[in-house]
Amino acid sequence: MSNDFYVYTFAYDVSGIKSLVLSYRLDNDGKNPLDDVANEVFDPPALGLDCCGPWINVTMTKRPFPAGNESGVVFSVTPTAIADEYYYQRTTTTTTTMVRCSAP
Repeated sequence: MSNDFYVYTFAYDVSGIKSLVLSYRLDNDGKNPLDDVANEVFDPPALGLDCCGPWINVTMTKRPFPAGNESGVVFSVTPTAIADEYYYQRTTTTTTTMVRCSAP
Protein backbone atom coordinates (compact mmCIF):
# COMPACT_ATOMS: atom_id res chain seq x y z
CA MET A 1 0.00 0.00 0.00
CA SER A 2 1.27 3.45 -0.89
CA ASN A 3 1.98 5.93 1.89
CA ASP A 4 1.69 8.94 -0.40
CA PHE A 5 -0.88 11.47 0.66
CA TYR A 6 -2.16 14.87 -0.34
CA VAL A 7 -3.46 17.79 1.68
CA TYR A 8 -6.04 19.95 -0.11
CA THR A 9 -7.75 23.16 0.92
CA PHE A 10 -9.63 26.04 -0.67
CA ALA A 11 -8.50 29.54 0.25
CA TYR A 12 -9.66 33.01 -0.66
CA ASP A 13 -8.87 36.46 0.66
CA VAL A 14 -10.28 39.67 -0.78
CA SER A 15 -6.76 41.17 -0.69
CA GLY A 16 -5.25 38.16 -2.46
CA ILE A 17 -3.00 35.36 -1.24
CA LYS A 18 0.71 35.49 -2.01
CA SER A 19 1.42 32.03 -0.61
CA LEU A 20 -0.16 29.42 1.62
CA VAL A 21 1.93 27.42 4.10
CA LEU A 22 1.09 23.99 5.53
CA SER A 23 2.66 23.19 8.89
CA TYR A 24 2.98 19.57 9.92
CA ARG A 25 4.99 17.42 12.29
CA LEU A 26 5.73 13.73 12.48
CA ASP A 27 4.75 11.67 15.48
CA ASN A 28 7.65 9.89 17.21
CA ASP A 29 6.01 6.55 17.99
CA GLY A 30 2.91 6.32 15.77
CA LYS A 31 0.59 6.05 18.77
CA ASN A 32 -2.04 8.42 20.15
CA PRO A 33 -3.53 6.94 23.33
CA LEU A 34 -6.77 8.46 24.63
CA ASP A 35 -5.28 9.15 28.06
CA ASP A 36 -2.35 11.19 26.67
CA VAL A 37 -2.81 14.70 25.21
CA ALA A 38 0.82 15.19 24.14
CA ASN A 39 -0.07 14.87 20.44
CA GLU A 40 -2.85 17.45 20.72
CA VAL A 41 -0.85 20.38 22.10
CA PHE A 42 0.89 22.86 19.79
CA ASP A 43 4.25 22.95 21.61
CA PRO A 44 4.85 19.66 23.49
CA PRO A 45 8.50 20.47 24.46
CA ALA A 46 7.26 23.58 26.34
CA LEU A 47 5.33 21.16 28.56
CA GLY A 48 8.23 18.71 28.88
CA LEU A 49 6.66 16.27 26.42
CA ASP A 50 8.52 14.38 23.70
CA CYS A 51 5.88 13.04 21.33
CA CYS A 52 6.56 14.70 18.01
CA GLY A 53 9.25 16.15 15.84
CA PRO A 54 9.48 19.87 15.08
CA TRP A 55 6.94 21.66 12.92
CA ILE A 56 7.84 21.50 9.23
CA ASN A 57 6.56 24.31 6.99
CA VAL A 58 5.97 23.73 3.29
CA THR A 59 4.44 26.02 0.69
CA MET A 60 1.32 24.64 -0.90
CA THR A 61 0.84 24.71 -4.67
CA LYS A 62 -1.90 26.97 -6.04
CA ARG A 63 -4.28 25.62 -8.66
CA PRO A 64 -6.94 28.08 -9.88
CA PHE A 65 -10.40 26.61 -9.51
CA PRO A 66 -12.82 27.11 -12.41
CA ALA A 67 -15.40 29.82 -11.76
CA GLY A 68 -18.13 28.43 -13.99
CA ASN A 69 -20.78 25.94 -12.96
CA GLU A 70 -20.17 23.03 -15.30
CA SER A 71 -21.73 20.39 -13.05
CA GLY A 72 -25.26 20.73 -14.39
CA VAL A 73 -26.54 21.50 -10.88
CA VAL A 74 -28.90 24.48 -10.79
CA PHE A 75 -27.90 27.05 -8.19
CA SER A 76 -30.22 29.92 -7.38
CA VAL A 77 -27.37 31.99 -5.91
CA THR A 78 -23.80 31.80 -7.16
CA PRO A 79 -20.80 33.36 -5.43
CA THR A 80 -19.11 36.46 -6.80
CA ALA A 81 -15.68 35.01 -6.02
CA ILE A 82 -14.37 31.45 -6.18
CA ALA A 83 -11.57 30.26 -3.89
CA ASP A 84 -8.48 28.76 -5.47
CA GLU A 85 -7.44 25.25 -4.55
CA TYR A 86 -4.09 24.69 -2.83
CA TYR A 87 -2.47 21.32 -2.42
CA TYR A 88 0.64 19.64 -1.07
CA GLN A 89 1.84 16.12 -1.83
CA ARG A 90 4.07 14.25 0.56
CA THR A 91 5.69 11.01 -0.45
CA THR A 92 7.09 8.88 2.32
CA THR A 93 8.11 5.28 2.83
CA THR A 94 7.50 5.32 6.58
CA THR A 95 4.61 3.05 7.48
CA THR A 96 4.01 3.89 11.16
CA THR A 97 4.23 7.68 11.16
CA MET A 98 1.26 9.85 12.07
CA VAL A 99 1.18 13.34 10.66
CA ARG A 100 -0.24 16.30 12.60
CA CYS A 101 -1.27 19.33 10.55
CA SER A 102 -1.94 22.84 11.74
CA ALA A 103 -2.72 26.21 10.28
CA PRO A 104 0.05 28.61 11.34
